[in-house]
Amino acid sequence: MGAAAFAPSALGEEVPKAIDTLPPDAPQRRLSLVADEIEVPLLGADKPPTSRFCAYNGRPFLTLRAPQGTRLMVEFENKLPDPTTVHWHGIRGPYIFDGVAPITQPIVPAGGRFFYNVPLPDPGFYFFHPHCDETGQVGARAGGPAVRGEPARGAGSLRCGTHHRGEGLAAG
Repeated sequence: MGAAAFAPSALGEEVPKAIDTLPPDAPQRRLSLVADEIEVPLLGADKPPTSRFCAYNGRPFLTLRAPQGTRLMVEFENKLPDPTTVHWHGIRGPYIFDGVAPITQPIVPAGGRFFYNVPLPDPGFYFFHPHCDETGQVGARAGGPAVRGEPARGAGSLRCGTHHRGEGLAAG
């Protein structure tokens, strides 16, 4: 059995219907997510800034937080000079929004947009990252943002911001 057996969509074959991991009436949060290159003083304010740092929404290491059971409705815009996608690493959801081009979705060209439906059925720490040219977009530019699905505690809110000490994420 070849690798194509695991990715029938790459061969143009029909793929089974995606399985959603949340009920249709799950609470939704809308989010705009923009990938772009920024300059950031990674080595300190007195050192030259690192240029071409791949970031989301103009923030290095953007953290998204939402209660467990929430569905993130993400409008993604690619302002990078190269094609990319967003891979929602470890999140159980419809494969058609998993960001693995060309197997699960089309590539998002420079200047392009894509709409992601990201359910958060499980509590835990996850991360999202580019899934095209990972060495260049993640490695060389050190982009590794995180998503945190928290157990529902009544009315929760989606907070977007940079990582703060005490949130349980390890540097690396």
